[in-house]
Amino acid sequence: MVSVISPNAVNELRFQVPFRSQSQNRFDATGSGPAISIPGVANFGNSLDVGFRFDEMTPEVSENFSYNLAQHALKFGGSFRAIRDTQVQATAALYTFPSIAAYVAARDGLNPRSYVSFIQTVGEPSMTYNSLFSGLYAQDTWKPRANITVTYGVRYDVYQPPEANTTSPFVYSQRFRTDKNNIAPRLGVAVGRGKTVVRASGGIFYDPFQTDQYRRALLNNGTPSFFAISAIPQLPFAPAFPNVFSGVPQGLTPSIQDITTVSPDFASLYSVNANVSISREITRDLALTATYLFTRGNRLPVIRNINLVPSGQQLADGRPIFGSARVSPGFGNILSAESVGQSVYNGLNLTLNKRLSRGFEMFATYTWSHAIDDAPEQNNIDSPNFLLSDPTNRRRDRGNSLTDRRHAFNGNLLYTPVLQRGSRVLRYLVNGNRIAVIATIQSGDVFNMGSNRVLNGDPSTASTFQRPLFIGRNTLRAPRTSEFDVRFTRLFPIRERMKLEFIAESTNIFNRTNVVGLNSTATVDAAGNIVAWPSLAWTAALDQRLVQLGFKLSF
Repeated sequence: MVSVISPNAVNELRFQVPFRSQSQNRFDATGSGPAISIPGVANFGNSLDVGFRFDEMTPEVSENFSYNLAQHALKFGGSFRAIRDTQVQATAALYTFPSIAAYVAARDGLNPRSYVSFIQTVGEPSMTYNSLFSGLYAQDTWKPRANITVTYGVRYDVYQPPEANTTSPFVYSQRFRTDKNNIAPRLGVAVGRGKTVVRASGGIFYDPFQTDQYRRALLNNGTPSFFAISAIPQLPFAPAFPNVFSGVPQGLTPSIQDITTVSPDFASLYSVNANVSISREITRDLALTATYLFTRGNRLPVIRNINLVPSGQQLADGRPIFGSARVSPGFGNILSAESVGQSVYNGLNLTLNKRLSRGFEMFATYTWSHAIDDAPEQNNIDSPNFLLSDPTNRRRDRGNSLTDRRHAFNGNLLYTPVLQRGSRVLRYLVNGNRIAVIATIQSGDVFNMGSNRVLNGDPSTASTFQRPLFIGRNTLRAPRTSEFDVRFTRLFPIRERMKLEFIAESTNIFNRTNVVGLNSTATVDAAGNIVAWPSLAWTAALDQRLVQLGFKLSF
């Protein structure tokens, strides 16, 4: 609802209730009974994913009030967003057999325990967790002179996590902290003189946590309500094929639980951003802009195993080797989210922009940048779950960020030839064509070199994430990627209100292999020395050349 209160005052009140849902449902082809696996031969029976469901409703209300006063444009407002999550885990049972003959023997009742292993999830698969994100802001855009604009303001954000389980056996999981000290000032200035404009701005920006971080803490709090039971045929409580557990079986000895939790001093991550740019008009339709960008990330989430005890031994590069003892003997690994990571980004950008004139339009931008951090990308959806290579010294993981890309060029041009003179046939052939080209050329992705064994005794970090001796984090880089996409269209007027358009387009027209995956695992000895370097064989690439032809009729 937009209300014009006066010629100088406008109020905006907005309300929305977005909803999203994802589920794995049973259908006619879904098998019944337990799932069955014969490695290297077949997987059949029931689905391991049936029953999963994720629902999220996020009702939000926002209020914005704008008031213009002479040289000032004032804005005040706020928003409140409730995040209501419900997740249901898939419930499944899986029998693994060594051979077809072993499966047939179990199926026919000749040997119901001829399987190699059995695993089943039991307990309450459903859980609900709610969060509340709220914020207030005030801003003023001031024009002391016609060629000067100053924008300044402040924002206050509070991100309230879900309620913790006060009966959790581990103290960190009994209460989740709400960080209430998130005050973020901002300032921006723009000055124009002739054909040149200088802009500079800076500020602090807070970012909310990932709600899944707290879901995992609630799910793995030491007394899980939903967990997996593994069994081999020799155990007394092991089922006979094709039976499954109806609950927790008698005779099961509870295993030591791993815990996922959040540090009691966990605080909102924030960044300090600053940039300065100079724009210059070269000709009436052509402008060049140079920009320097700086970002400092603070309190980035880092996952650390806090239940390790050093054995007193070290690797040659100083990393401690952990023994079997635990700080809290009643638990296994305790993975705690801590807001301690830092990052820094420096970038220089050059942008050339030509507005449409004489049928030609162009935009090109080049960026040199370097991103460094000491926070392995545990909470990045698009990356593996890295943990610290040395939980006692975060500086060992300071290195290139997973998103570090030193050189990046992006450009596009559009050409529509227009011929107003010449023969009618020549004008017909030239006019009505349109050619568009997009070019993307950039440095390759970075990769972390792993090894084939656990070197520091930390069972929570897989061997593929444990680097050999004296190897830094994210030190491998794939070849650069280069892709040119082309589109050609031809317009055929049929009558005044009807036209036909032919379209031919291709992605990656030169069919270049753009590598985005490498085999980065080295073979090491027990001391961590490299015996065989990673093969760096390509494991993934962007799409090959894809050509599409089509027609479009407009009437």
